Amino acid sequence: MEAQLLKLLGLALAHTALARSGQRAPLLATDGQDIIAACLERDAKATAKVVSQAMEAFWSDLSACQIEPEELHQHISAVRDLLATADCLAQGELHAAPAASPNGNPQDEAALMAGAIASCASTSKCASSTSPEKAEATLGSLFGALLATGTELNVCLETAAAFAVQKAAEGAEQPDPDAERSLERQQQELAADTGISLDLLKAMVEAQLRLGSPRQAIIRTLVDRTVSALELLADLTHLADRVGSDDRLESELLNISGAIRSGAFTRARADLAVVSRDLDRAKDRDRFVKPDLTGTAFLPTLLAAKARLASLDGAPREAARLYERAVEIWPREDRIRRWQLKIAQARQLVELGSLPNARINSLCEAAQAYAAAGGLVSERDCPLPWAEANLELGTLLLMLGHRECRPERYLAAALHFKPAIEVFTRERALDGWARSQIGLAHALRGQASFQGDVVIAREAAFAYRAALGILTEDGSAELWHEARCALAETLVRIAEEAGDIEALNKAIDLLMGATETAAHQIGEPARSLGDIALGRAMLFLVETGLDLGELSDVRSDDDEKVLSDAIELISNGLTRGVAHLTILDRAWSERCLGTAQSLLFARTGNIADLEAAIATRQRARDLYRQLDNLIEAEAMAHDLAELKSLLKRQAGERDDASDRSGPDALMPHTGAHGEDDPDFDDRLADVFAAGGGNRHVQPRRASIA
Repeated sequence: MEAQLLKLLGLALAHTALARSGQRAPLLATDGQDIIAACLERDAKATAKVVSQAMEAFWSDLSACQIEPEELHQHISAVRDLLATADCLAQGELHAAPAASPNGNPQDEAALMAGAIASCASTSKCASSTSPEKAEATLGSLFGALLATGTELNVCLETAAAFAVQKAAEGAEQPDPDAERSLERQQQELAADTGISLDLLKAMVEAQLRLGSPRQAIIRTLVDRTVSALELLADLTHLADRVGSDDRLESELLNISGAIRSGAFTRARADLAVVSRDLDRAKDRDRFVKPDLTGTAFLPTLLAAKARLASLDGAPREAARLYERAVEIWPREDRIRRWQLKIAQARQLVELGSLPNARINSLCEAAQAYAAAGGLVSERDCPLPWAEANLELGTLLLMLGHRECRPERYLAAALHFKPAIEVFTRERALDGWARSQIGLAHALRGQASFQGDVVIAREAAFAYRAALGILTEDGSAELWHEARCALAETLVRIAEEAGDIEALNKAIDLLMGATETAAHQIGEPARSLGDIALGRAMLFLVETGLDLGELSDVRSDDDEKVLSDAIELISNGLTRGVAHLTILDRAWSERCLGTAQSLLFARTGNIADLEAAIATRQRARDLYRQLDNLIEAEAMAHDLAELKSLLKRQAGERDDASDRSGPDALMPHTGAHGEDDPDFDDRLADVFAAGGGNRHVQPRRASIA
């Protein structure tokens, strides 16, 4: 419990510091203990005093709260999660918190800050374990205890703010001049085409940059966000028309629309929060909840607008909470609209979970939201939107499968892609059908990677080919290249598992075409996957002794050159693809890389190649251990022992040969008297035969044609 409270206190320290300095770090991608540790490095005595006094006062207040002992751990964890995901400047009153107490009463300031954070950052996860009232009371006690510690707090606040901003900057994307120009040009085109103000577009872009979204992702989603902004303005205008004789409310809504048009999101969100709170507390609240003669449910629609604005302002967690609240009070008979809001909630959680360094919990919450939405409507109610939601859920489960490396996630993803394919086929929505086919192929490829099942791998290849029959490079270049490279990798795996030379031929044709494509056109994930697949294909050719054909401009018996190229390709793919490849893909690629390095050493006798093979086998072993694949980890450990033993023998032979002369004295495959050692190649072959890159080796000098 002490460790939990210390983490909570560190997060409170960062939020207090950021609010006082007017800075913003929407996602604190660090631990509260790290923040306190940074303060200790700066001024250990002051920090120790602040922490000691704050903890003592907070414990005193916490003991007075009506929380059962068995609930305390869960309650503190929930509040810490709330505070970790809080957007410290999401509400105008939070930004003004330091000036809100003219007498400098820290308790007043703490109450303001706690109320704002609890209001804008409360999540369904927190609500399930603790009530919002208890959470706000706990935050109030925490901030009050912190702010009452005295003047020593100032040094801690300066350090905490600098540390939080530094952490946010470390995870931020470095500016790319080409992306900057492309983004600026896109904003100008959208402003000209839609009539929306450039200030509004810039505000949306700045919000996404603050959130940590890559510029390329912002470019891809800016059109959708612009449409969302137009729909938000239309909703507010519609609500202003439905207020009846309430001129004050109409004026407030129109002023909020004006603030949004000018890009003043913080002011618009603060004003909208006041309006929604007043309506929620009004005596005639039911009048605003029930649909009017036009079918407009005023307060739920206002909450949905508030959620849309939070999303545009880079606060997906707050947007998800508001969408969930809108679902709760929306008229029960309007199932379609409630389903749409639930899907919107899930999309916000996916956006949050897709950010760099984001916790996987958000993606798990999103999957639960999609599942809950599935119980509201059926395929008959809205076929295409229903299929699109299944496609999104399948893609989400793929993301979870990649991160968790759990085969059941891939199986569940396939079960959602298949009904989407059927609906899109009936409705003749070819784009959705192709995206669903690629999703299904990815899910099958993930299953095949785990199970080593050639049958499932062939099903994945069939799905990729089906999608490529619809997609074109001109129409959707990135998706087209993604499907081609994934198909090629699948075919290489089929060749490795089953010794299928025809599959290898087709893979090489696809991969050689990919090498001629510019890097910016193919995309980093596809490029990394393609390079690794091509390197593995070249390794397979050397291992099996197949004729290289057009794969290289060197002679077919020049295996050293081919192995060197394979090593370079796999190494480059692993380096670039560290953020895109799954742990399983990385483990298999490291395994193949180690095999290539071992084979190169067998041909060159270069000790550096043997040392590289040892380091690669160690990485593969560690990755398999992460996957709890004890069989493969043990195989890698056995290979490591053999390679290290071989390295020692080579070192001993070099020491013995130091007294001898002659050009062949240092050759590792030469015996003590200079004659060829016929057992050397066999000894080295034993090193990687059990765990080598390819398990089905064909006779030497077979023909690939």
